[in-house]
Parts: sequence; C-alpha cells; structure tokens
Amino acid sequence: MSKGRILAVDDEHFFRVLYEDLLGEAGYTVRAVEDGRAALALLEREPFDVVVMDVIMPGEDGVRTAERIKDRWPDLEILLVTSLRDVKVAVSAMQRGASDFLTKPLNPDELLAVVARLFERSAAAREHHRLLDENIFYLESLGVVHRALCILETLDLDEVGEAILERVLAETSAQGGILWLPTEDNPDRLVLHTVRGLVSTEREPREISWSTHALAPWFERGESVPEPPPGGEAGEDLAQGNAFYIPFLEGRSPGMLIKISDKVAGNQFGAEDLRKATILGPLAVTAVRNARRHRRLARRSIRDPRTQAYDIEFFKNYLQAEIHKSARFRRTFSLLALRITNIADLRKTHDPALLRNRVEDLVGGIARAIREIDVLGRHHDDEFFILLPETDYLGSLVLKR
Repeated sequence: MSKGRILAVDDEHFFRVLYEDLLGEAGYTVRAVEDGRAALALLEREPFDVVVMDVIMPGEDGVRTAERIKDRWPDLEILLVTSLRDVKVAVSAMQRGASDFLTKPLNPDELLAVVARLFERSAAAREHHRLLDENIFYLESLGVVHRALCILETLDLDEVGEAILERVLAETSAQGGILWLPTEDNPDRLVLHTVRGLVSTEREPREISWSTHALAPWFERGESVPEPPPGGEAGEDLAQGNAFYIPFLEGRSPGMLIKISDKVAGNQFGAEDLRKATILGPLAVTAVRNARRHRRLARRSIRDPRTQAYDIEFFKNYLQAEIHKSARFRRTFSLLALRITNIADLRKTHDPALLRNRVEDLVGGIARAIREIDVLGRHHDDEFFILLPETDYLGSLVLKR
C-alpha cells in the first residue's frame, strides 16, 4: 500500500529518475514531469500530497509555479530543491507558501526525512480539516433540527404533512414539494398526502409503489435521486437536477417520500440542499408516527366498542378533512347514508335491550365488511353514515349492494 502520492518536477531527466527510484523504493507513488506547466496540468487531473520541485527551470520557474499551486491548492505541501547560490530565492518562495527546501547535491536520507515530515504535516492538516468539517456539519445539522422542531408541535396528521413540506422547501429553497405517505395496512403503497407550492397535482401519481417504482433501488437505500427527464434513464446526473425524490426510511421500511422541484432563482439542487433535507428525515418520520398513533388512540376513545361506529362529531371533522383533500388534490370519495326506516315499529314490538343488541349486531357486521380506511359514523340509533375515501360512485354502489 502506497504511503502517499508525490509529484516530482524537474527539467533534468536524471533528477526525475532519481525521485522516482528513491521515493518509489521508500513506498511512495511518484509521478514526474519536466516543468511547471505540466505539473499544474497533472494536478488538475490527479490528487497529490507533496510536490518536490526544482527552483530553476526553463519557462516558468519553481517559485512562480509554487505560488500558482498554493493559490489553487493551499493545503498542498511543496518541497523546493535548489543550488546553494539560489538559497535566497528558495527562502523567498517559502515566505510565499512553500513548505521547505533542500540544496543540491541531494542527500538521499535528508530527502526522505524531509518528505516524511511533510507527509506528517499533510496528514495533520487533513485531520484538522476533517474535524473542522465535522464540527461545521454538526452545527449546521443542529440548526436544521432546531428550525424543524415545529414539526413535532402538532399531532394532526394533515398539519404534520404541511409542516414537513414547509420545512423541507425552506431548507432546500425549493418552490414546489409533494409528500407521499405509506398506508398503515400496506407500507409499500404510498399515497399522495400533501402538496405545497408550484406543483401540478394532475401530473403527479396519487399512489406510488415503493418496491416497483423505477427509482426503487435508490428508495430502498434511502438515497436522494433526481427525477428522470422524459425518455431518460433513472438515476442519471446524480450530482444535481431540477427535481429530486428524497426517500425517508423508518428502519428498513418506507417512512415517506418527498419530491422537491424548481429551486429558487432557477438554480439546480446540489448536494448541500439534499443533505439538509435528509437531516429532517428522522424528525419527520417520528412526527408522522406520533400523529398516526394519536389518531388511533383518539379513534378508540370515540368509537363504540360493539358497533365500531364513531361519534358523529369526529365523523364530521373527518368528512371535512376529506372534502378539503378532494378539492385540493382532486381525490374522489363517496358518502353512504344508512337508515333503519322501521325503527319506530320495532320499538313497539321488541324488548328495548333486544332491539339495541340487534341494531348493534347489524352495524357491527357493516363495520367488519368495510375497509380499514373507511369510516363509519353513528348519528342516532337509526341513522349511520359511511365515508369511503378514494372511492367513486360506482364503487359506492358496489358496497351498497
């Protein structure tokens, strides 16, 4: 395994071979070029840890080349090699950013010792930058989370969805956002839940299958991926794009899927935008889980244990939310009204307790026959309503029959 990469720059073939042999035998990977122009061109294409460079060369000398290298790669260590009469030039170059210098004729042991010392400095600088980047990342992440705590302030699922999209759009400077949530009975099936900003819902799918979607490999890894252009391949141009899907996982299961689009000022989304959005993932998934748990608890508290019918006030609130979704997202729903039209006659001929039991058995049977997402509400002893989300008129007729 190589100790590191060294770029040797000298116009004399003898010294280029010397560097390659001596430093190569010491375990370094060495590339050698003949002048400053070739050195700058190679640095643009390949990474190096240390540059060993002659001071006096035809064309652009080592001092000027060192200045240009430091301007472009300020952390790169530069060792200048010069003759005794050019020591002042080398010292001047060190004042402008070069790391050290040696004089010709070279002492092999001294060269290896100086190069090793420069590699230690380079490693220490990289570690310093890594720790600095980690601290900056931590502080930025803390800021994103702090700004997103409002997501946890409500237990209403619709408000949670709005808060999540609002925060994601703010962090990424996106002008449009869409949120799909997995259904509770089938996490692989995600349904459109919230839309915000410049989005045409007619162009977006109401349902997405997590495992069979064209971008499923990215979803399952929890990786952001650009929306493929018309006729383009999935996953093209991963660095940036005008619209991105951002999947959030709950463990290994689908947590939610967000699509952002149209970055402000016509720019493209970059890695920093996606990183900020991803930071919100655990908080957003927790907020949705809490809201759903609260809704289940609320339903139990206002649900008749025998008939499974909801209190009419809860039913009205649920119906109002469904009407809002239908108007905003062009969803369909149906409403069935059930009335026991001969209840007055039955009360005259039946024992009250027996009649109540028979009505409860009837309504309980209906509750067991409808889907989990359907909502059964009880108005009076003889009047009930069934809300059927995502159901058209024909579907309601089938259930009615």
